[in-house]
Amino acid sequence: MSYFQKVFLTDDYGNDAEFTGLNQFKTADSYKLVGTVFNTVANGDAPDVNFWVTTNAAGGTATVTDRECKLLTTTTSGSSTQVATNKIARYVAASQNYFRSITRVGDTGAVNNVRRWGVMDLSTAPANGYFFQLSATTFQVGSRKNGTDTMISSGSFNGDGTKSGQSYTITTNYTTFEIYYTNRKTLFVIDGVPIHAIFATTTGLTATPHFKGYLSNINTGVGSAVYITTLVTSINKFGVAVSQPRSFLQQGTTAGVFLKIGPGAIHSLNISGVANNSVITIYDNTAASGTVLYTTGSMGNNTVPFAVPLDGDGGVLFEIGLTVVISGANSNCLIKYE
Repeated sequence: MSYFQKVFLTDDYGNDAEFTGLNQFKTADSYKLVGTVFNTVANGDAPDVNFWVTTNAAGGTATVTDRECKLLTTTTSGSSTQVATNKIARYVAASQNYFRSITRVGDTGAVNNVRRWGVMDLSTAPANGYFFQLSATTFQVGSRKNGTDTMISSGSFNGDGTKSGQSYTITTNYTTFEIYYTNRKTLFVIDGVPIHAIFATTTGLTATPHFKGYLSNINTGVGSAVYITTLVTSINKFGVAVSQPRSFLQQGTTAGVFLKIGPGAIHSLNISGVANNSVITIYDNTAASGTVLYTTGSMGNNTVPFAVPLDGDGGVLFEIGLTVVISGANSNCLIKYE
């Protein structure tokens, strides 16, 4: 008789290690999708507009000094400042994204003030996301779906999802905050320790899985001048950089063929049968307008097919959608995208 002993590998976050059907150990590399360290720049020491979108109101400011980005309010009611990555971190099925930020607050809470840091879908009016929050003196974690927040306060945290009544006391020191999210589960981690997990049950936790890195400091009434600072904020992904792309062939002129809703990437264009004055234009939109991702300009007659490789590391990214237009005269375009 033979006896077999099974060994199970589980990490500190409650995640089980797995093998493939061919007994291969499953591993995944991590790479950055959006976000960066903050550098002091020449334009008034504001966050670099090439990577960040800043929105201020009623005297709120976001400044960078010695690579620290400080979001500061005044005492005025409605004073606010928000900083978000200017690009969206696309979520790909069967993978996991995570937010990571080295952040601190200047105090452990102030009346009529809310500070948030995490992932949101929009920079100015975020409707969906996951985030840490210091509301007055209450530290919380939360999710937002279509503008409605579901908040859990310290003292009611569940650790990795298996505990109850857990607490966390926020400090004014720099701390590593992480949010790991999939379609079904979101885990909040502080300095490597899971503090709370939320799970989708009969409905999804958010209305979109595609987010920006986000920090905000908002006065809800008259209060103190308070701040939150960060050294680095990013959203990252586990897994390969690309998924299997699909392709579409447009033959001849078109006022606009809509190929995808939401974020994605273009990997290549293959162009053939070009008549004089033909123009191929690719838009980041669900219609033939908005941001132009690529244009050939007016082309001359060309019967020789040629490729336009756009792969790089993951391709040319789009966020709103993908639309291709061929105008002026006939040509053919095979577009490979995901």
